Amino acid sequence: MSTSVPNSPNPGELFIVDNDDSTWTGLNYLREWTEIAEVIRSTMDTARSVVNPPASLRDLRLKIEKHIRNTYLKQVQAPVGVKPVLKCWMELN
Repeated sequence: MSTSVPNSPNPGELFIVDNDDSTWTGLNYLREWTEIAEVIRSTMDTARSVVNPPASLRDLRLKIEKHIRNTYLKQVQAPVGVKPVLKCWMELN
């Protein structure tokens, strides 16, 4: 499912979710993501711990962006030039 993001500073920005489960709607995703965000939200003063080397994280990010480009963006027939944007990264160990 893809739909325009309401009140987005970038008109035409897409909100993409995997709707293999027909019982889930965009609203379900937003509620779940809001609950998760409250648990992991941090500030500039929050201590950070990174275990993986930056080069490894960069390689992983590039693989994720390639996967998004070759799957989701193709499925929604995103216009040429549209690129995936990584909005959040969280290292779990």
